[in-house]
Amino acid sequence: MDAGAAAQFEQNCRELYEQIARIAITPHWVCHCDFGAGRLPRFLQELVERTRG
Repeated sequence: MDAGAAAQFEQNCRELYEQIARIAITPHWVCHCDFGAGRLPRFLQELVERTRG
């Protein structure tokens, strides 16, 4: 993600959530969830709908 995309992502997060925190971790196992393909978890979809709906 380039700097412009990261700034847009941060702005979108700040609009969705009352509080946010950045946590850095080193994973030992990874699963890729492709939210960009429209497969957003239901709890996130509901949050988006309540916030922007």
